[in-house]
Amino acid sequence: MIINATGHDINVNGAILPADGFDNMIRLSQPEYLYSMDVDGFEVAIYKDSETARLPPFTEGTYYIVSRIVAEHNRDRPDLLISDTTKNSVVRLPGGEIYMVTRLSSLHTGYVEGDSIVHR
Repeated sequence: MIINATGHDINVNGAILPADGFDNMIRLSQPEYLYSMDVDGFEVAIYKDSETARLPPFTEGTYYIVSRIVAEHNRDRPDLLISDTTKNSVVRLPGGEIYMVTRLSSLHTGYVEGDSIVHR
């Protein structure tokens, strides 16, 4: 089962994967401000890393489409998928907006063996 937890519908090869609703969006929390420092006259704010909000526990056979930043913060999760927006996997409208992707992808650091995902 694939659940779209992005907050917007996704078109994958013509199949519309509807958003599961705002209450089920998986996203990063607001980062916590720690302090600022000066770099060549520019203020640079330092934040504590964000936490992932509403991330359900891993369940074999259930996959969640999330934003790329959520997937990057959770590379240990084989169940998090993103829209593959690489050059050969995206179809754009004449104005450049993404119309659809041809596949999903994963940033998980494991690998597939047979029908199972193996964690590193």
